Amino acid sequence: MGKTRSWKHVLGAVLFYGGLINFMAFWIVGVSLGGDALRGRVEGGRYLLKGKITDPEVSRSVYIATRTQAISAVAGFPLTVVGWFLLPPGRPKEEPRTA
Repeated sequence: MGKTRSWKHVLGAVLFYGGLINFMAFWIVGVSLGGDALRGRVEGGRYLLKGKITDPEVSRSVYIATRTQAISAVAGFPLTVVGWFLLPPGRPKEEPRTA
């Protein structure tokens, strides 16, 4: 028979893995666009991401989407940590059997 999982373990898995995927998406989008909108700016109708070397210009819709995603990644980080603590501990190591 399989063990049933408690609601805390399911919630922990959803929060932890959801937050992890969200942060990975934030990182991948930031790398592929050359910067992030969280530190970006709007100047004279131009939407600029904050990059390491240059500040790439993007469309308004891309700027809003990346900014929203970046805010959710930063705001969701505490929930990811809570999810980590709700996950069940690893399996205890079995003691060797003696013959």
